[in-house]
Amino acid sequence: DPFPIYTDQGAGVYVTDVDGNKRLDFVNNATALVLGHTHPNVANALKERISQGTAFFGPTALEIEWAELLRERVPSLERLRFCSSGTEAVMNVLRVARAFTGRGKIAKFEGAYHGIDDPALISYVPPVTDALGEEETPSSVISSAGLAPSTAENVVVLPFNNAQACARLIDQNKEELAAVIIDPLSTAAGLALPDAEFLNTLRAVTEQHGILLIFDEIVSFRMSSGGTQQVYGITPDLTCLAKVIAGGTPAGAFGGRADV
Repeated sequence: DPFPIYTDQGAGVYVTDVDGNKRLDFVNNATALVLGHTHPNVANALKERISQGTAFFGPTALEIEWAELLRERVPSLERLRFCSSGTEAVMNVLRVARAFTGRGKIAKFEGAYHGIDDPALISYVPPVTDALGEEETPSSVISSAGLAPSTAENVVVLPFNNAQACARLIDQNKEELAAVIIDPLSTAAGLALPDAEFLNTLRAVTEQHGILLIFDEIVSFRMSSGGTQQVYGITPDLTCLAKVIAGGTPAGAFGGRADV
């Protein structure tokens, strides 16, 4: 078959392509459709909303209800804002971190996916070559052409699940780091479950140096009703969410500490 397969429609756990072939869908819109394709409750809610308008240049009352629901599930979201994608959530939350701290660098984990903004495309599933650097001191590797100049120099790359190495690298860059962003389940780089000591160390060392800890829960929010932060008992400063909170439709949210 040619790649990619062009999908025509979906129902439950199946999709049908434009040639009429019915296929079991293991991708499930990047696992965002937790109820499957065209679940009646979701489809009916979307139809009802569309019948009242599709876009407005201003807020709606529904956003307040949505925000209150998310705050019930994720208490660390003391304040939040909505956007249109996970990439936008990450882009905005990194900008918030720089503005709040007055620092220019961010730290992310080797192999992690955080959307397609420039800093996110440093060391995203890079080829395994000597350019990666040492295991405990990964290099900042550009994963796409066309990034803004100096992007790599402004991103510190950390090794996942290595608490001591991360603490050392963060300490070395503490004066310049605005934030550490982490996908707690490393979903793009092997789905490695984090050690409790690892996450606790990240929380302690970032707090010590006034660096914001960002949980990118865009995928890991599937872990529980309150995401990975609920399961591991870690309170990040900021959190990113995306289309799983909107029935798989394009959406995002970011928020956290009220003072930030």
